[in-house]
Amino acid sequence: MTAARPGLLLLLATCAAPTGPPTDLTTTPASLYLMVGPGLTTDHAAPFVGFAIDGGVHVAGSWWGHAAARFGSLSVSDDLGHVEFRAGTQARSCSPSGGRCATAGIDLGFQQTTVKDVTYSDALLVPHFAGDVGDEHLRLRVQVELRGFTGTRTDAQGDRATQGIGVGFGAALGYQW
Repeated sequence: MTAARPGLLLLLATCAAPTGPPTDLTTTPASLYLMVGPGLTTDHAAPFVGFAIDGGVHVAGSWWGHAAARFGSLSVSDDLGHVEFRAGTQARSCSPSGGRCATAGIDLGFQQTTVKDVTYSDALLVPHFAGDVGDEHLRLRVQVELRGFTGTRTDAQGDRATQGIGVGFGAALGYQW
């Protein structure tokens, strides 16, 4: 009778195993997302509030490819402007229902900032952390980031090297597939 037990266990395991794709859509992980909303950065001692676009593609496990862009300035002066592009990787973990997710990642990129007659052109290193909530498709995200930059300050006296650390905050409404 002891020889029959492994066969019985194998039969039970085979019958209990899923045989096809999940029928509950909340168990199907997202593979793409796109978020849009306001973003605030404080590099070069000037706050910039502009439009942010953030997207990602699922790579494997909890790893995602990530890209972001920010444009414009809604600051009080017309003499201010900001544009940035960056890309990197992030890890995303969600609750079993998928309703709440946390993300941590790091991006490399470029920004150009104008404050009156001074232009800053910088390389960026941006660790970022976010939380998002929502249903299977619609998401609301809040993000915080630490922004390391190094580059060139250009003004009437010429070019000078610049570097520093800033912070960024964002909120976005998004859609995931």
